[in-house]
Amino acid sequence: MLVLLNEERRKHGLRPLKADPQALETARAHSSDMFARSYFSHITPDGRTPFDRMRRAGVDRRQGLNCETLRINDLGQICQITLNPLCNTV
Repeated sequence: MLVLLNEERRKHGLRPLKADPQALETARAHSSDMFARSYFSHITPDGRTPFDRMRRAGVDRRQGLNCETLRINDLGQICQITLNPLCNTV
């Protein structure tokens, strides 16, 4: 998906988005936790939010803005956000 988003950004003269390895590691750890504890949510059974996890991992909170945070479910809206020149990391 990142490749496709960056193709669109290039068409609009924007810099490509970069994946943040630490944010990716934090997200994968959360996925493993959801599997291990049999739940599916951004919030853990003990009440930890994505921002709690990012803070603990030292991930810049500004990078935690995602479709769930914005309550976006339309692909067109997602594309508009990622074409924003201020967006530079996912």
